[in-house]
Amino acid sequence: GIFLLKNNNLRRIYSGYTHGLCINNDEIFFSSAAGKYTAIMKSKINFQNIQKDGLTNIKLLNTIEAKYHNERIHGMCYDNKRKSICVANTKRNSILFVNPKNGLITVETFLMKDLSGYFISVDHNHVNNVFEYNGIIFSTMHNGSIGEKKKGGSLIGITDLKKAFFYTYKRRGIHDIFFDGNDLIFCDSFGYFENLKSKKNISGMPIKNGK
Repeated sequence: GIFLLKNNNLRRIYSGYTHGLCINNDEIFFSSAAGKYTAIMKSKINFQNIQKDGLTNIKLLNTIEAKYHNERIHGMCYDNKRKSICVANTKRNSILFVNPKNGLITVETFLMKDLSGYFISVDHNHVNNVFEYNGIIFSTMHNGSIGEKKKGGSLIGITDLKKAFFYTYKRRGIHDIFFDGNDLIFCDSFGYFENLKSKKNISGMPIKNGK
């Protein structure tokens, strides 16, 4: 769901199955899933006087077929440079740019090529979140395909939509990303999970500038 924290009170304002979320002024955009479809939704919101029944006037912007859990739309951000919703299209290993007014997909950017030079258009790296800063798109990828999957690392992608650069992180399963011009923060969601019986296991944690 979607939760609102206000005056030390936490309240659920949307109870649907939700992955991504972003806000632009008084509009909230989010992804939701039901059955074999994943959808991009939007709603107007008054943070000072939100209705007791939560989000109202919800509109459907776009839907994508998602037969499997991993294919559902994941993270999103509002791209101030392009005035678009930037979406992690996990199903196709790509990033979508969606018109916030009519829901049309204006651009789909693929991030990886295979050894023969073709863009990878299936869930190969599990692109799960995006963040825009001055027109540059940061993304997180759950699986860097480095070595065995359970030991392989994650990837952080940085692109201006012309070139893409990738940086590895030692553990698999990172999510979320934020950059303010100085600090880069992402979530090491799983932590040390290699040996579940070990006392050295550490739960997931936010990582700031690689530490």
